[in-house]
Amino acid sequence: APLAPVTPERARETLARLDRWRERFLAEHGTRLVFAADEFYLLADEPIPSREAYEEFPQTEDGIGLSRLFLDELEQLRGRPTGSASRPERAILVTGMLARPMVAALAEEVSRLTGHRVEALAVANRFFGERITVTGLLTGGDILAAIRAAGPANRVYVPDVLLNAGRFLDDMTLSQMAEALGVPVEGVAPSPLALARTLAA
Repeated sequence: APLAPVTPERARETLARLDRWRERFLAEHGTRLVFAADEFYLLADEPIPSREAYEEFPQTEDGIGLSRLFLDELEQLRGRPTGSASRPERAILVTGMLARPMVAALAEEVSRLTGHRVEALAVANRFFGERITVTGLLTGGDILAAIRAAGPANRVYVPDVLLNAGRFLDDMTLSQMAEALGVPVEGVAPSPLALARTLAA
């Protein structure tokens, strides 16, 4: 049978089931043992769990808990004073459709801190199909088309999780994208603090 896409309702059901298992494992073994992918919380429109719920963050390589780390760093930025730029630039932050609300909040905060106009650009996945909404499966071609449609920018930042040795899934390189757009394109870690430092430099 073909794989069925996860609906918001199915995501909520899965999270409720996992919550019961985690409580049991924590009581019996002292560890929650199972963790849901961040996408389930985003899809279900449920709050991302606290830091404590991820214990030692054993599965960040699989993207589990990255949203909590992201939100904690974003909160740190909110306490910093407003900045200004002598020559404000328009910068685009690329993201998938699912993470758009979080990345839009980051763009707004980094704009305030640096004085640059930073915008989140949610890219539809035409290569694999628009049901695929995670950032990690975006291709260079889809990103390039979306940036062109969004209008000119001074710089473009793409999450480094999209890259393998500087190449996207469709084999386009960062340098090819930069050449096609005529502006610098840089891979950045999914870290609000790192991005704020990069843009403030």
